[in-house]
Amino acid sequence: MSSDRGRNPKIFETAFEKYEERGRLGRGGSGEVYLVANSDDQEYALTLLAAQVLSGEKRGRFRNEIGFCLQPVHENVLRIIDCGVYEARTTLSHTSTISLGP
Repeated sequence: MSSDRGRNPKIFETAFEKYEERGRLGRGGSGEVYLVANSDDQEYALTLLAAQVLSGEKRGRFRNEIGFCLQPVHENVLRIIDCGVYEARTTLSHTSTISLGP
């Protein structure tokens, strides 16, 4: 996990919750994954997709993935517990918060 010491953590806010960045878990061609904590100090993985790589088709696939993962399907399928839009420097990115525990 990477950490940028000396800077303010990102705050990701949805309609019902705020998540504070605790570090970056990884980065790929489509975006970044952060370790975040909610207002109850529970930790989650948060996926931040880069706006510049989201075509209409990719955005639709991501929307379908969110819909699928919001439902408890199987213990080996990650469950999304929240999602929203993050604004930073005029870019919009979709976020999904995934539980790290059972």
